[in-house]
Amino acid sequence: MNRSVSNLLFLSLLSVASCATDSIGNNGNNLTAGDDHSPYQLAEANNHLHHSGVPASDAKPLTDGSTAALLYNLMVAEIAVKRELPKVAAAHYIVAVEQSHDPKIARRATKIALYSRNYQLAERAARLWTELEPERVEPRQVLSAVYIQNGNRAAAREHLMALLKLRNLNSSKQYLTLAQFFANKSDQEAVLIVLEEIADARPNDREAQYAAAAMSIRFADYPKALRYAQLTIGLDPGWAQGVLMHAQALALNQRPAEGVESLRTYTQAHPDEKQIHFALARMLLDANQPKQARTEFDRIRQADPDNGEVLFALGLLNLQLGDLTSAETHLLALEKQNFQENRVHFYLGRLAEKQNKPDQAIKWYSTISDKDYRIDAATRIAYLTADKGDVDDALALLAATDTDREAQKIEIAIATSDILIQAKRFEEAISTATAALERFHNDIDLLFSRSNAHEQAGNFAAMEADVEAILQIHPDNALALNALGYSLADRGVRLDEAHRLLTKALALEPENPFILDSMGWTEYRLGNFGAALPLLRAALEIMPDGEVYAHLAELLIATGDDQQARVLLEKGLAETPDDIHIQKVLNSLNALTKSR
Repeated sequence: MNRSVSNLLFLSLLSVASCATDSIGNNGNNLTAGDDHSPYQLAEANNHLHHSGVPASDAKPLTDGSTAALLYNLMVAEIAVKRELPKVAAAHYIVAVEQSHDPKIARRATKIALYSRNYQLAERAARLWTELEPERVEPRQVLSAVYIQNGNRAAAREHLMALLKLRNLNSSKQYLTLAQFFANKSDQEAVLIVLEEIADARPNDREAQYAAAAMSIRFADYPKALRYAQLTIGLDPGWAQGVLMHAQALALNQRPAEGVESLRTYTQAHPDEKQIHFALARMLLDANQPKQARTEFDRIRQADPDNGEVLFALGLLNLQLGDLTSAETHLLALEKQNFQENRVHFYLGRLAEKQNKPDQAIKWYSTISDKDYRIDAATRIAYLTADKGDVDDALALLAATDTDREAQKIEIAIATSDILIQAKRFEEAISTATAALERFHNDIDLLFSRSNAHEQAGNFAAMEADVEAILQIHPDNALALNALGYSLADRGVRLDEAHRLLTKALALEPENPFILDSMGWTEYRLGNFGAALPLLRAALEIMPDGEVYAHLAELLIATGDDQQARVLLEKGLAETPDDIHIQKVLNSLNALTKSR
């Protein structure tokens, strides 16, 4: 039997056994030496065990039905236990069970057999124990564990069903708790097997189907999770927990739109079910639909206006969507409530940056002491300091920022490289990222940072090499596909390759505004203005960013719609003042207008 079985049954041992000094009951049997040869047998046992050169290792159980034979076997077994000869003890105990029909001896035999890792004897002893005490839980646990590990699921099911009945188990929580008994570090899958057996044996039990679905998700068996989740809601379509599980399983099976629709349908029928509204909002966020998510969070807020998590989510969503007034209202309300102070102060700093108030942003960041946000705050202060022209002060601040967390060390290195790029100190930026990569080999974010430095320096071959390195590690990294595709399109080179890369990226993340913008820009470069327009409009709808405004305006100018382009650029400047991309296109449009 393999090591995982051994570990599993050791856990069973802990559950069915007490200390090694348990007394042996006679259950009505007369355990006195009452026949002619018992004195001889007892003397033989004592002599063999106390004076033999190899104590008890060659002792054989006596199998006749006499009381003396029983006593002999018990004595040998006990002395063997004390001499740490568990295999000898187990062999004698199992015969003693058959001789005595005593459940306490059966319990002892099961324990010793497990301890000696003699699983055939353990199964035999546990079967005898079950026959003697059919209402006892522990031997059925041992038998279930043995049969599961041996692949005998039919036999395991018999004892699992008995366990459910004996312990009166009928909820998903109870099923999950029972299944955990069968877990061990080297073979967690036994837990899922147990829950599958319960679910299959109780097909009309929604709780059993739910538990199997939940554990399937834990083991990343998403098709199986969806199957059990569908059975769950089939049994009870109105059960909120089942609906949540089903939506989650759909999302994990790459069917997020169906998951969203499932939750939305449920909320229409059950408008007061807050947990479903919350799950729907989060799923919309995961599906990169921030406006729809904001609408859902706002519904929750109306019903629960003081819910800090909802206010925080709305603050961040409004920040992302450019509604800075609403974002400020929500975040300041949280600040007054002292809700997760460090988190709120960090995003108030981000808000101040968006409002072009760098000094206010630095004040917010400077109040942060929490270890989870301290490094983020320090890097933001560094960026703002560099923006003021104090690049060396910013770099000194980052150099003085210490942490023992690997991820934060990487974050500091990336911030250092970014600031050097902004200062056009490209070689220093490349050196910084390279040094960090030597320490944190093949870190994706560091490779992105160095690729950006190479690109800004005009080192396009090196930039492409870094992005290709990322794609070697993660071929389906949508951000890397987008980075390379956009770089090619922006330079107007290898446009067919750019289109291929971005097509793959868009298939992976169809509502990512950066990828939508990149693909729209590529279609524009290819002269496919009709295909470019809806892509750029969709990107701007999700992300009102200066560069997206500029790309859409250039497309409108190319199609002869100068007036609409100007309206768009002026709107963009109102939302993102002094944006260099918008200003560049607006200057070009002004020059073009004058020349006509």
